[in-house]
Amino acid sequence: MSDQDRIWLEETFPKYYGLTIKGEVYQAYLNAERIFNNWVTVKKRDCSCQYRALKNTVDTQYNNWLQANGKK
Repeated sequence: MSDQDRIWLEETFPKYYGLTIKGEVYQAYLNAERIFNNWVTVKKRDCSCQYRALKNTVDTQYNNWLQANGKK
């Protein structure tokens, strides 16, 4: 994880965390997923029916990251 990605998770992602997945929130969750999975690009979903799974996965990864870094 780059320093830039770490800073984004610390300063920007909390603004979107826990909100309904649409618009900017959707983009933020895709970016967080990209960071946690060490992907080069985001992987957009074909259907909004997949948003809940995206949210649940990223929320879990984010909470684990916060705990591992002593931020929670």
